[in-house]
Amino acid sequence: MISSYLAIYTIERLIISVVGIPYAKPPIGELRFKKPEAYGRFPKGGLRAVRFSPPCTQSYSYNSTEDCLYLNIVTPDQPSQTSLRPVIIYIHGGSLLSCTAADYDLDVLASKANAVVVTLNYRLGAFGFLTTGDSSLPGNYGLWDQHLAIKWVHENIESFGGDKNRVTLAGQSAGGWSVGFQMMSPHNNRKLFQRVIMMSGSPFSFTFINREVSNIVESIADKVNCNPGKWNFLQCLQKANAEDIMTANLRSVRQEVPFFPIQDGDFLPHDMGYIVSDFFRNGIETVKDQLGNFAEYDLFVSFTSQEGLMFEKGILDPLSKDMTGFGLDYNEGLMDEVYNMAILEHLLPTYTGNPYGRRLVSNATRAFYTMKHRTNVGTTQKERWLSDFVDMAGMLSQLTNSNRSSIQRRAFQKNFYCVTRSFGCHIQ
Repeated sequence: MISSYLAIYTIERLIISVVGIPYAKPPIGELRFKKPEAYGRFPKGGLRAVRFSPPCTQSYSYNSTEDCLYLNIVTPDQPSQTSLRPVIIYIHGGSLLSCTAADYDLDVLASKANAVVVTLNYRLGAFGFLTTGDSSLPGNYGLWDQHLAIKWVHENIESFGGDKNRVTLAGQSAGGWSVGFQMMSPHNNRKLFQRVIMMSGSPFSFTFINREVSNIVESIADKVNCNPGKWNFLQCLQKANAEDIMTANLRSVRQEVPFFPIQDGDFLPHDMGYIVSDFFRNGIETVKDQLGNFAEYDLFVSFTSQEGLMFEKGILDPLSKDMTGFGLDYNEGLMDEVYNMAILEHLLPTYTGNPYGRRLVSNATRAFYTMKHRTNVGTTQKERWLSDFVDMAGMLSQLTNSNRSSIQRRAFQKNFYCVTRSFGCHIQ
């Protein structure tokens, strides 16, 4: 029972905000690096749902904590049991390393869409995705958190005026990756959600090809004095100081973006690297048996024309004094060195196994990405390459294959073309 909540009067209508609802027990102690457990009954006397929970443990927030598995619900007007509204569950981005559900102002979305909007926290970084690649530390805890929150919504949303049979799962960036993985998991189906909005992120991404986990585990284990080779490795990690794990987490991030969903034989039964590679080479029909319930959902995909800007600021700017070593001409396009490494050796074998087709793609991409050219919106070719490499190639190929085959129920695309550095966009 909810004993108190926030009522906000806007110019247009009343908005009811119920925030800080626990959907899982705190993942601490023996529950650290484990699947989440349902929270159960609220405290006697009801729950005061008037304050957002702190972010899940991360290096980018001073008040983050492991006790973070909470969700928030915003609904226009008083909930009605006789006139149920559609539901939007929004999963935040942040490279699976940062951000929180409280970052988003949901009042406008709930009002304009006349929908019940739900946001949720899930475990991030090492706490959400650390894995040894086997059953001792299988990973994907953040995905399990999301799944449990989705189930909570299915079981309880009618009490907040939401229709459990009209649920849209939406996410941006890492949230887009997340909703894609939720679509693939055999643990989800159309009873839990029916539609998906995937924004600036797709599981069909090069991000998930050929990823190694052992060096990350060893780095963190060394920091907290735990031995991955011993039988009590998990228990050692569960007793370790969270601050030490977070510090080691940050050290790993400086090397690369290390945490990602992985085949665990349970939530994700199949290897994502092989799925993505086979998908690009041969089309979505060849991997449909490995995609779980992916085909059951209506799908809407969107992206911006300058996805690479966030990588320019976060990755390229700190390295601007030594761009030659990084392989990028900061003011123009890709250098031959990075072209040969990233495109010839990594991307093209994934795109096509045909040597003749590989030469055609090689010539076209070399002409496009390495030329000294700037577009009329100020996008350099390195920004275009970063955009295409991280998200857009996978998202467009996913849509193209879905629409050509009978695998997807309905698939749609919308492009948001950014025209300023402040990310002002218009829709095309």
